[in-house]
Amino acid sequence: MSLFWAFLTMTKLQWASLPEQLWTTALFAICCLPLILYFYHPHFQIPLVPMWGFGYFTMFGMPMLSAEESWVDFSLIPKEAVTGALGLISLGACACLLTCYTPLGQWVETLTPRIRLPWEAHRAPKTGVLLTLVGLAIYHYRLTSTLIPELQQFLYIGAQFSTVGMLTLFLLQLRGGLSTKLKFFLWGFALPVQLVYSLGTGALWTVIRTVSPLMFCYTAERHRIPWKWSLVFTVCLIPFLGIKHEYRSYAWGGEGALADASPFERGVAFLQLTTERLAEGGVETYTVAAETAESRVNHLQLMIHTQEMTPYQVPYWRGETYQTLLWTFVPRFLYPNKPTKTLGNEFGHRYDIIAEEDTWTSINLPHQVIEMFVNFGTGGVLIGMALLGFVYRAILAFLSRPDAGERAIIIGCALLGNLLSLDSDFSLVFGGLLYYVLAMVAITRFLQPIEPLPPQVQAIHP
Repeated sequence: MSLFWAFLTMTKLQWASLPEQLWTTALFAICCLPLILYFYHPHFQIPLVPMWGFGYFTMFGMPMLSAEESWVDFSLIPKEAVTGALGLISLGACACLLTCYTPLGQWVETLTPRIRLPWEAHRAPKTGVLLTLVGLAIYHYRLTSTLIPELQQFLYIGAQFSTVGMLTLFLLQLRGGLSTKLKFFLWGFALPVQLVYSLGTGALWTVIRTVSPLMFCYTAERHRIPWKWSLVFTVCLIPFLGIKHEYRSYAWGGEGALADASPFERGVAFLQLTTERLAEGGVETYTVAAETAESRVNHLQLMIHTQEMTPYQVPYWRGETYQTLLWTFVPRFLYPNKPTKTLGNEFGHRYDIIAEEDTWTSINLPHQVIEMFVNFGTGGVLIGMALLGFVYRAILAFLSRPDAGERAIIIGCALLGNLLSLDSDFSLVFGGLLYYVLAMVAITRFLQPIEPLPPQVQAIHP
């Protein structure tokens, strides 16, 4: 790993100053540490923090490595601004890891309930198929129906049944207990249909959220990362990132052939459009798509931008972005006048990222570092990331102990797909966490072993 980084430094960071190189190197080392600890000193099954490290470096460190090919020329940005942002980002990562891995976080683990969520292996096949089909049906209904606001939260959770069902079947396959017919059901029907539906939305994060839990499950069970399949998935996904805006103009415009198309037909149309553009443009089309993907994950520039403007031009938000946590977890049927969240648009206007008359564009406000900084400054980042480390430790202690059972692995991997939306604001990622976990525990009760009746009851009911 050290040799690999030395090669990247010599080939990709030649343009950077020495302080920029040192901070980028420090960030790389910090983000790799959870992966090393996961493989050499395993304590938890689910790879939450290693995957966080990968996402964190992708957001804030990768832009430095791809600066020469990206649309943002960091060499034109003052060196002090770049090193200041990288320094705070690195210190924030350290604060998160300190509270998650060191004895500072042990008190959280002692307060976290110990649960046992095993499964009954012979009930897993039918339950997995049933949950997958129900989840796909609910997902189809969400995409084709005009939903009243009171139902949206419940149907969103219901659509996650398919993820739980596929994870159940995949975990059974990893343990050698899945029949050939069910392998075909999982890989030949359920996953392709879910992917096509997700493509049809035009939001590629839903595609990532479909595939990533399966990779997390593989890592948790086999204790190794499926690098080959991760690379294949990334290479296949990149062209869609370059074509998605063209597709959205067709699919979201309300006119043309896709106006009345089904969710499946929309997904197929997106697939066909991407294939056509690749055939027409070849390498150039793929290169443009790769640059689009790089710009999409470049949050280092956003961090620098917010640091330059806050608090000199834009005052601190003083916790205002976290206020939605007060009502996010409340179902709309209990709170009919629940405010509509417009944080993405407000953030874009506040920092002059979108035009003043633009009332529809939403700019993601990453809860990692940036949301903390725009609310409370440098101190907010250090304290906020430390608190986030406590949250991660609590989640791992609850669902990822070695004796937690198979249902805990399934729930944890499904939950991890949502938690790793690092570029979304805090209330969006964590606001529905309690509902989600409780719902997943409830639906996986179908997998729970049936306890034998006590001897007294057996005597009464032979």
